[in-house]
Amino acid sequence: MEIRNYQTTDIDDLLPLYADLGYSTNKIDLEQRLTHILAQSNYQLKVAVLDEKVVGFIGCSKLHFFERDGFYYRILALVVGKDYRRQGIASCMIDKIKEEACQSGALALALNSGITDERGKAHQFYERYGFRKKSYGFALELPEIG
Repeated sequence: MEIRNYQTTDIDDLLPLYADLGYSTNKIDLEQRLTHILAQSNYQLKVAVLDEKVVGFIGCSKLHFFERDGFYYRILALVVGKDYRRQGIASCMIDKIKEEACQSGALALALNSGITDERGKAHQFYERYGFRKKSYGFALELPEIG
């Protein structure tokens, strides 16, 4: 298995992974979204490739703490295709981000995960990996303009 930076030719393999994550989208919208996101220097997207097929991805951003000096990496998206789970792929992707974060001087990794029943196994995985529940996340949907 290889963990590498996302390439635009990976887009078709990402569509079913987004659906597995619960965020179905189409190719045009996803291409535009990723072009915008990855133009920001603090964002990155990595893919897991097995037998020449993208079977997972992890997206993260480097952020600075407000409450103390330093910075951390926040994992914003993480998914492994349904047929490839429980093979260590997610751990390898987090390991890759963790390695880069440590080398750059980051002080922590953070992530949020939905509180739906479908996310229960993901929560168990995160805790086994070493993540700890430290806060609640809140969201407020805003009306679309235009």
